[in-house]
Amino acid sequence: MDNSSEYRGLIEANIKAGLDMISKRSCIIFSYSSRCQKIKEDCELICTHICEEYKHADDKKCKKCFEPYKKCDKCTFECRDSEKIDGRKCKNKKKTKECKKYEECKKCKKSCKDYEEKYEACKGVCEEKCLKPKIICERKCKVVTLPFIRFFYNRNKNNSDFYFNGSTTLHKEEVYNMEIDVSCNKKPGCIAKKVLMYLGLIPTVRREDRNVYITVNESNIKPEYIKQYSRLYTVFLHNKYDYSSIGHFSDNYGAKSDEKTYVRKWLDDSRVFLTGQEVRPVFSDLKWLHIQYCKDHFSSHVLCDNNGYAKSDGSFKCECPNGYTGDFCDELEFTGPLCPDNLINIKDSQDKHPLAFYSKTNCSILLTAPEGKRIRINVEALNCTSKNPCFENDCLQIKYNSDMTPTGLCLCGTLQNTTLLTDSNKALIQYTGKDFRHYAFIFYQLFNK
Repeated sequence: MDNSSEYRGLIEANIKAGLDMISKRSCIIFSYSSRCQKIKEDCELICTHICEEYKHADDKKCKKCFEPYKKCDKCTFECRDSEKIDGRKCKNKKKTKECKKYEECKKCKKSCKDYEEKYEACKGVCEEKCLKPKIICERKCKVVTLPFIRFFYNRNKNNSDFYFNGSTTLHKEEVYNMEIDVSCNKKPGCIAKKVLMYLGLIPTVRREDRNVYITVNESNIKPEYIKQYSRLYTVFLHNKYDYSSIGHFSDNYGAKSDEKTYVRKWLDDSRVFLTGQEVRPVFSDLKWLHIQYCKDHFSSHVLCDNNGYAKSDGSFKCECPNGYTGDFCDELEFTGPLCPDNLINIKDSQDKHPLAFYSKTNCSILLTAPEGKRIRINVEALNCTSKNPCFENDCLQIKYNSDMTPTGLCLCGTLQNTTLLTDSNKALIQYTGKDFRHYAFIFYQLFNK
């Protein structure tokens, strides 16, 4: 960057923080520079072997050595079938063609005994030898640009544009000019979102399977935003749909009016706000990055529990989904003093069981039902700080998938009576109380249907 108008006003600390959100949990390292271009020399050492002084071959001695070898090699090859001839029959028939061949081969065999060993002993006179070898090396370099993003500030724009023709490769030859608007300039998470999309993370609403999770209202999308809602059919998704992904647009992104551009088909309680967060990449975003760029380049034999993945730093430790910690993601993240038991096995009955969370504390509870059963969870009452969107560690999160990669249902504010059904026999409940007046009252029970 320099002091020209297109860079003046950029909050460099937010750009660095946004890049750190990606690099601290992945194999991709950003070399941040305030210069307008980052270059390096790609060099190789090219060496040539030469000889300053030779000892030449002795032609006469070479001929004397090679001619017997050549003659013996020829007759030995031609006589390879002579052993099949019965020599006794040739005593009286020496003039026949077959017997002449037999006699010639007898002479060849006698005179050419050990002919290969004799040639090996004398063939040195046929070789040129270098008496003074020399190696000449030259360092050849070419200047190449690193995969490079130039951030520039547009103080006249307040709405971020997330349409990228990005490809999933780091071998990007040209400098990419990334526009940072007034709103994005204030949020490191927005910087991370733009960079991830530049690297190939597609907006969640453009996933091939998006119609399972949302219904898009195209009639309320501005024409210039329609392409940002079009589905992509040739992109590897790697993870399940995640409403809390940093790549998921809010439901008013590119809207013509106050109506929504889409509605959720799952977790569809209108009092719940999940999409459009620009706080930081969630675990599913970082896991996508790991699978796309890191997995095949950093071999690791570490086995991670609960859908974690191996770190790229060679530490034999795991990156863990929200809610889990430990070297192998085998420990629950929060176990505060005011928390209920953190491991609860539900017995095979239809009884309702209460869970109560109070005050300023952090708790993680793992519910486990018998195999083949599901769990119905009802949030009877909730009181926390309101957030839109509500995000992990804001108040209450319920992970209801068997795969712990996606973010769970995040609940904030004041809420009563909302119900969730798990898709397996497990559920992870996280409570993050940030005030003494905060609380969450929950009931859970087996679901047999």
